[in-house]
Amino acid sequence: LQDLRQLRQATRRAVTTGEGRIGMYRGEPFLVENTPEQVAARLERIEVTVRWLEENCELLGGFVLESMPPEHQEKMPQILGVDSCEALGCAVERDASLWTDDGVLAGLAKNEYGVGRVSTQDVLLWLERREQLPASALDDYLAVMIGCGAWFVVMRASAMAAAAERSEWNPERAPLAQVLEKTRSPDLEATPLARFAAEALALCRRRAHSPVSETLVADALVGALAARHDGHAVLSQTLRVLDAVFGVDIVGADAARATINARLHRS
Repeated sequence: LQDLRQLRQATRRAVTTGEGRIGMYRGEPFLVENTPEQVAARLERIEVTVRWLEENCELLGGFVLESMPPEHQEKMPQILGVDSCEALGCAVERDASLWTDDGVLAGLAKNEYGVGRVSTQDVLLWLERREQLPASALDDYLAVMIGCGAWFVVMRASAMAAAAERSEWNPERAPLAQVLEKTRSPDLEATPLARFAAEALALCRRRAHSPVSETLVADALVGALAARHDGHAVLSQTLRVLDAVFGVDIVGADAARATINARLHRS
């Protein structure tokens, strides 16, 4: 929570001036500039998150690690950090679930202490079900989480569309690049992935600000799926559900079909 408060303070300072950052991606330099309006929109999301945590969570600090075995009290803080160990100690003492996205910490909590785990994704989905988080905000959060390397995040077509918008429809920019990379994961089964692909193609067509943007993302998604070991099967299944997903948008379905067939003929 303290990290979020510090982020809120830094974002407040940037609202009046805007902000930018430079970096390297795949060996190429990039520059991202955010307008004051974009910074203000991000600040609002941070404010909502901080406010919800303050109103709905019991905030604890300075928790001692007495619930851990003596041999763990010295070693675990060095491995996991004091904050993580305090959270684990609190969960053990209160017989509560541990909120963490750290797989190592979650495994330790389960195997050594019998403590269950909830992830940030679990919390966000729970908030959406309770109508305390708009679906658009959830999609934005999921896109960012995938962009930060969280591979456990559920794949939703609407989250891919949010990633495309955040990346300005450039498949090589984060978080869209990471979402596309995730579609190559062998952990994703062919049938639900084909449905996801069809829904993503339809949704990106509706949201893209130009035909060029739509084509870039469609080509990148189909190319990522084709690179899978079962790529031919996934794309073939996608073809079979296009008409059902696109509905009355016959032109859009035909465009998606042409993109997929062109890729299949290449392979």
